[in-house]
Amino acid sequence: MGFEMKTAVIIGKFYPLHDGHIDMIERALEMFDKVHVLVCTNGTQTWGNLTPEDRTTAVVYSLNYHYPELTSKLEVHHFDDSNMPDAVESDNEVSRVWAEFLVKRFPDMTHFYGSEPYIQMMAEHQNKEYVMDNRNLNLISGIS
Repeated sequence: MGFEMKTAVIIGKFYPLHDGHIDMIERALEMFDKVHVLVCTNGTQTWGNLTPEDRTTAVVYSLNYHYPELTSKLEVHHFDDSNMPDAVESDNEVSRVWAEFLVKRFPDMTHFYGSEPYIQMMAEHQNKEYVMDNRNLNLISGIS
């Protein structure tokens, strides 16, 4: 049996990016062979004068600054989620739609990684492994 690459996807608004996000991504980079970070934005959210693309660039620069030795395992992507369903609380149907999208967008994904209940729901919908990041939850969550 050959080596199976473990690839995780982390999604979030990173609105704004803070130390809890950085710590969570660092732990994922230590656990997985590859990590996709999807920075989700829409036109209703502003972060100073930064555009959504600027927010994505800020995530990339921050991670490169903090963990230059790990960034070869990291890919950061921008996604305008204006046409995706949203819910303030974790919702089974919203999680199903997002899970289907993520599996198509990242066909190499083997794991869902995060700190929110909806991440586990997404993993269950796609029969993927779920790894809960449970450190510093008070620093990470925007909805808990």
